[in-house]
Amino acid sequence: MKPIVAAAVFVAAALLFVGDGVVLRGVMSKQNGTMVEHGSNKFGSPGCPCIGFDNIEGDHVVTIFGEEVRYPADLGSSCEAWDEGVSPECTGDKAPEYCKEPWCYVDPRNCDIAVTFKVSIYQPKAMFQNLPLHYSYSTCDAKDTFTSEAPDVGMSSCRCIGFDNSTGTTIATVGDAEIEFPAELGGHCKAWDEGAHPDCKGDDPPAWCAKKWCFVDPCSCSGLEAPPKASDYLGNGTVQGKQVHYSYATCGEQDSYSSEDKKKDAEMGFNCTAHEIPDKFGKEQCSCVGFDGIKGDTSVKINKTEVKYPADLGGSCDAWDDGVNPSCVGNETAAWCKEKWC
Repeated sequence: MKPIVAAAVFVAAALLFVGDGVVLRGVMSKQNGTMVEHGSNKFGSPGCPCIGFDNIEGDHVVTIFGEEVRYPADLGSSCEAWDEGVSPECTGDKAPEYCKEPWCYVDPRNCDIAVTFKVSIYQPKAMFQNLPLHYSYSTCDAKDTFTSEAPDVGMSSCRCIGFDNSTGTTIATVGDAEIEFPAELGGHCKAWDEGAHPDCKGDDPPAWCAKKWCFVDPCSCSGLEAPPKASDYLGNGTVQGKQVHYSYATCGEQDSYSSEDKKKDAEMGFNCTAHEIPDKFGKEQCSCVGFDGIKGDTSVKINKTEVKYPADLGGSCDAWDDGVNPSCVGNETAAWCKEKWC
C-alpha cells in the first residue's frame, strides 16, 4: 500500500490503471457519487469499501510479535484471509479462527457499518491520507476474532463521542459537589458512575450505578429505544455548540438513572434543524470534535515532558499551545504558538 499517493487521486478516480492489471478500487466517484464495485464483496461493503491497490507485485514487511513477516504488496486492499499461512500464528495445525477470516483496510471517514473499524497494528507507521491505517472484518462479512479487546462505542446509529485513552481528569458536577473522573469520561460504553458517583459508594448502591452509558451527539443519534438526555455532569460544556447529551440505550442498557422530567424533556428532542455550528468550531465541512468549556486537564507528552492542557483541549479553534507548550513559553516563541487549531 502506498500512503504517499495524492489525496486527489482517491477522490476523483473511480477506476485507475497503473500498468497491467493494477487497479485502485472501492473509491467514490466525484462525478456521480456512486461506489465502484467489482465482484461480490471482494472490495467490502458499499458503505465501507476497501482502500489500496489490488493485484500489484512486491511485498510488505510486517512486524508481528517481534518477528518480521512478509505479506503481499497488496495487503489489505481487498477482502482476503491475508493471515492464513503467513502470520506466525496461522502456519501450524492449530491455527486460530481468525486466520481464515477475510479483512481489508478501510478509510475511517468513509465507513458506515455496524461493527467499528480498528487501528492496524501490522503497519503502525503507515498512513492513508495522513491517517493511521484502519482495518475491518465486518465490511468483508466476516467475524473479528483477531482483535482481543475493543471498546464498546455504542450502536452504529448513535456512536459515543469523546477520546478513549485520554489521560488527565474531567471534573463533573454532581449536585453541589465536583467529582473527578478520568479524562476519557463518556468516550465509550462503561459504568462510569460505579465507585465514583457519591450515590454509588457504599454497600447498597442503586442499580443504575452498574449500568453502561456514554456521551453522544443528539444530532447523530437515531433508532434508539430512548432518546439521548441532556447531561448536567459537564456544566456548560458543549459539543459544536450543542449541550452534551448521554445515552444508556446506545450501550444496550435501560435508563433507570434519569428523572421523569428529564425523560420528558428528551422526548421533545434537540432542535438539530435549527442549530448552526458556531464559527469557533471550525468550518462546517470539517468541524472540531471533542468537548468545549469543561473543567479538568489533559496530560500531554511533548519531547518526553508531561504538559497539562485544559480538559477541553482541541474542542474548539484556539491557540492551545500559546503559553502552555514548552516551545511556546517565553518572550521569543515560534509563530505557530499563536495559531488556532482544533
